[in-house]
Amino acid sequence: MSTINDPKTSSEEKKNDDLAPEHRPLPPHPLAMVVPVDTSLTFEDFENAALKKWGYDSIEEAYGPPPYPWRNNLMRSWKEVVEETTSNQTTPLRMAMFLHGIMPGRPEDDGRNGILGRQIAKAQFLKEHPEVLDLEIKDPIILIGQNRTGTTFLHRLLSLDPSVRCPRGWEFMNPLPPPEASTYETDPRVGKARVATVEFNEFLPQLKFCHELDFTKPEECIFAMNDDLEMGQAISVPGQKSTSRLFDSSEMEPVYASHKKTLQILSSKYPAQSHWVIKCPTHLPHLQVLTKLFPKARFVWTHRSMEAVIPSFCRISQVMSLASLPALTPATMGEHIFNYYTELLPKGLAERAALEDNNDQGVDPRFVDVSFDELVADPIQQVRSIYDELGLEVTDDYLAAMEAYLEQDAVKRNELKQRAGAPPKPTLKEYGLDAKTVNETFASYHERFLQ
Repeated sequence: MSTINDPKTSSEEKKNDDLAPEHRPLPPHPLAMVVPVDTSLTFEDFENAALKKWGYDSIEEAYGPPPYPWRNNLMRSWKEVVEETTSNQTTPLRMAMFLHGIMPGRPEDDGRNGILGRQIAKAQFLKEHPEVLDLEIKDPIILIGQNRTGTTFLHRLLSLDPSVRCPRGWEFMNPLPPPEASTYETDPRVGKARVATVEFNEFLPQLKFCHELDFTKPEECIFAMNDDLEMGQAISVPGQKSTSRLFDSSEMEPVYASHKKTLQILSSKYPAQSHWVIKCPTHLPHLQVLTKLFPKARFVWTHRSMEAVIPSFCRISQVMSLASLPALTPATMGEHIFNYYTELLPKGLAERAALEDNNDQGVDPRFVDVSFDELVADPIQQVRSIYDELGLEVTDDYLAAMEAYLEQDAVKRNELKQRAGAPPKPTLKEYGLDAKTVNETFASYHERFLQ
């Protein structure tokens, strides 16, 4: 049994000091120093410990009758995690995700908040409340724009409508018991989410310059879908075997079916008055699956020049990866993100075309396209345009909420620009890429949506 302990040599430290702050490796996470890495442990060892913690003797008793597609995905991820042990500093944390609470250093947890614990809890809840599976996720608006196209900004604006249901980060990561409308703002999980937000941002100090991560606010579906297929590292970390699965609808369909169950659980005591709002860039390659599960879904696709999108996503991906892969170079990240988008966008466009081909109305009313530049220039007008196209009303209360939010958001953004350590705007050159290649590769996309 070993622990992560790889002190830098003086030459390595000097080399790191020469890097821009946003590219410097991070020290190991404190928990990585107390969580042992034992590569002889199997997935079943961790699973049996979780079952024992919950008081179950078998997986059938805990999860219900098979199949368990999510379990197969986690077992596969486990094998890959163990194989990466020697090169990935946060391997102990990723391994501990399966146990979360039984691991050393976290005695305050009871083992029920990790992936296995949530899967057991959801299975038991649905066994006791099968009627939840009949609940409708009412008329969802699904944001499908690629990363760094303003989806988080728009997501937060759309969530301000008092009549919508827009899940927050803490709900996705701890959905049981189902939140109740009457105690939603005072739910004890909100306080824990505030603490988790502070800890996460302290661990990744450069993140605040790229993205406002706040588990008390609306967050994307990946935080729930990770329980069925490890997606975060598959997107942002080069060399992950799981990356190709993100584009395979046959792999993802069970993941989305499980995600629908999570939304139904969240809806059971706090349904939407008008409609749901959810978002995730990885929804883009699976529009037909989403339409099958949510027949009344409407899609809002935000668009921005890929010349700006790619370096921006490289920056946040590298910031998120520095703790696990300290030797990762900007050029390696640039190649990975460029290749990621050369798969994501064509697949998303093909999925949209398939839905439009089956629509007798010509222009498919389920899709609303939004320009990033116009969204930034006049956010309220863009929300009005979205609502007009979808036949919804911007009420006075909603308008007031947006105005207040935008005023506060402008202050925060201005303060952030003035803070020490704010990095310069990311560039393609920084990540080993050039504008000519990017613009030629995505020329048809630019021509269709940005001109």
